[in-house]
Amino acid sequence: DLQDEYFVKGIKLTLWHYDNRYYTYECWVSKDNKNWNELFSGYQARCNDTIIIMDSIRYIRLKGTNSSDPYLHIVNFTPIQEEIYKNCREDYCITIMRRMMLRITEKLAKKNKCLVIVNGESIGQVASQTLDSISVINEATTMPIIRPVACFDKLEIMSIARKIDTYDISIIPYEDCCTVFVPKHPVIRPNLKTAIEEENKFSYLPMIEEAVEKVYTRKITEEKEQEFSDLL
Repeated sequence: DLQDEYFVKGIKLTLWHYDNRYYTYECWVSKDNKNWNELFSGYQARCNDTIIIMDSIRYIRLKGTNSSDPYLHIVNFTPIQEEIYKNCREDYCITIMRRMMLRITEKLAKKNKCLVIVNGESIGQVASQTLDSISVINEATTMPIIRPVACFDKLEIMSIARKIDTYDISIIPYEDCCTVFVPKHPVIRPNLKTAIEEENKFSYLPMIEEAVEKVYTRKITEEKEQEFSDLL
């Protein structure tokens, strides 16, 4: 609140710039604190940006994060998974599950102004990661997907995990959706037409919207590490 209405040419942001972090932020302005006009929405913005305003305003709102602030997005996927196993062919359940996950991921990515999806798929390691499966699953999104370990074998991936100190966490026994709902014989060469026919046996679009709307997001800091220990 500037306490009164002024003609403002612009504002200069001077942010921390002594490491490799980048910033994502939005700038909004208003004359009455009710009607807001978005002036800037920046992804990977510079630490010394100038935002041009050239208008009479009283209120300025800045909202942003930087790459040193990781966030955890928790999605309640169980209702969708239950509908998949209730309505679809068992051997196609993993394929359809992954297609639903990609749709949710794309919506969350766009909501957070991300340009790509990054995952840990490694070609051929499991049924959903054969080239046929990846092709059918990938069709559910138009967003580019980066797969850094796609051509690494399991030993190479384990070696990287040890180097970045995630291996011990990764081998802790935990029943996730893949182990609880795994079919006896998942299809390894799915057909796109069949996958679409199977997933259309239930109304998944409203469920995806609800899952995204109710996503639980928390900023991860060292102080919060203990709070998330039950998820490991």
